[in-house]
Amino acid sequence: MISIKEVSKQYGKNLVFSNLSFEIKEGNFYTLLGKNGIGKSTIMKIISGFLKPNKGEIIIDDEKTYNNKAFLYKKKIGCLLEDPIYIEKFTINEYLELICKLNDIDSAKYREKIDYYLDYFECADHKNVFIENCSKGIKQKTSIISTLLHNPKYLILDEPFNGLDDKSKANLLSLLKNFCNNGSTVLLATHDHKYIVDSTDYFIVMSKQNKKESAEIEILKNSFDNTSKLLVDIERLMS
Repeated sequence: MISIKEVSKQYGKNLVFSNLSFEIKEGNFYTLLGKNGIGKSTIMKIISGFLKPNKGEIIIDDEKTYNNKAFLYKKKIGCLLEDPIYIEKFTINEYLELICKLNDIDSAKYREKIDYYLDYFECADHKNVFIENCSKGIKQKTSIISTLLHNPKYLILDEPFNGLDDKSKANLLSLLKNFCNNGSTVLLATHDHKYIVDSTDYFIVMSKQNKKESAEIEILKNSFDNTSKLLVDIERLMS
């Protein structure tokens, strides 16, 4: 389980949010929603370890993330940033092999893993293409694959559908649902809640009444049998 406990973040005098608290329980698919600028990407980066909060704690499986053993929890996480970072002078294959080596994946196994995901996302014919020469969609698929190779317990995905066509989006959603069915956990941020309403178990909505107030969290459970009411509730919180 991931526990976010009274987390605050600000840059200079600019308060992004204060005292955010919620939990991400194992085996569930969570979708994080909120207006642009409310702090979705910021809290995702804090959970993933790319940013430190000004206050509060992130606890993953009973371990605080900002301590002397912080690097250990990162092996449990697969993180996709909204603007992924690539080594563009590498081919896709070279880049994914590097990711495997950095994650200590057995060399006898990682070739099979890479080939499986390249086939799954229908980009195997690009594996020897330099990343700098690939389309946005192929780059996004490459970044998604890089988060999956070490079999993370938690997937933290910020706008993973960027650049993907409808078939690739559907393939990704299917994979994520299977991921959760096997006991792992997804936290995904997206601006398109209507697209994902048939897949996610919980919506985490960040909202605030005016620009001076910090964001608040409300978690909505998706029963999958009253989609229209759920969408009304989400749009009310985001208005």
